[in-house]
Amino acid sequence: MYQLIALRKKKKLSQKELAKKLGVTRARLSQWEIKENLYPHRDILLKLCDVLDCTLDDLLR
Repeated sequence: MYQLIALRKKKKLSQKELAKKLGVTRARLSQWEIKENLYPHRDILLKLCDVLDCTLDDLLR
């Protein structure tokens, strides 16, 4: 989910800040950002969209 990095930085959030908003660890967030085939659960995907003000399409493409 390489788009996650760009969307997070666009909102000026650190990994730690975003992880806290999602209720996950910074390490888990880092894994989502760097591993090509590792995705969060759908509930977290929806939270990501809310926090980052984006659509699922923006996040996953």
